[in-house]
Amino acid sequence: MADYSTARILLVDDSLPMRTITSMILRGLGFPNQRFAEDEDTAFQLIREYTPDLIITDINRPSADGLQLIRTVRNDFPSPLNTTQILIITAYATEAHVRACLASGVDQMLIKPLAPASLALRLNVLMTEDRQFVREGGYF
Repeated sequence: MADYSTARILLVDDSLPMRTITSMILRGLGFPNQRFAEDEDTAFQLIREYTPDLIITDINRPSADGLQLIRTVRNDFPSPLNTTQILIITAYATEAHVRACLASGVDQMLIKPLAPASLALRLNVLMTEDRQFVREGGYF
């Protein structure tokens, strides 16, 4: 992998153990620059102030739907914040969940349990591939 030591990562998860595990894996993969949010309000504040290069989130939180966080970033934040890369780490792998994630504007998905090698592959894609966006009505 390339040098990602300056990449800004925002990790949004209500579970402290999951944030800790993911953060340790990210550091091991060369991503030391991280911020953390356990709820949407903190995440939105950090997106504005920290301007992350990548948001990593789950979708099932007691306080809110993680997909709404993605839809809000994609539809309500100004450019370039609305094109921030987004990776979902989730335990939900049904076709309906995958479709809902893609429709909300997620860039990549990982299914739990989290494997460092799988995360490394997704991060490499997210950090190196150019993306093009289409906005049409409520679709982004």
